[in-house]
Amino acid sequence: MEGIYKEDGFWWVNELADIFYFKSINQETGEESLEILSWTRMVDLSIYPKNPVRMYDIESNSKKCYFLLYQVGDRYKIEVENIYELDELCREKNIILTEKNKL
Repeated sequence: MEGIYKEDGFWWVNELADIFYFKSINQETGEESLEILSWTRMVDLSIYPKNPVRMYDIESNSKKCYFLLYQVGDRYKIEVENIYELDELCREKNIILTEKNKL
């Protein structure tokens, strides 16, 4: 089972899945946990430039941070919709996103 990988400064997947996870590390305690990245269905992707094929989200305290997947050749590039929301989520949970995989 292949997961998310980083190449040339971008996150990529070779195949689509309903759920991915990011391994995270709490900066104060060093404790590892999983941040679930789940497929956001029923969203109008036509409003986004570059024709994304799917949207995923991570939820924390009822706030969501969204990620868009774009097909590039035979794989998919992952881009965060709003980098400030991701930064806020990481600061709020005091985490660093590290190793990335698919469940």
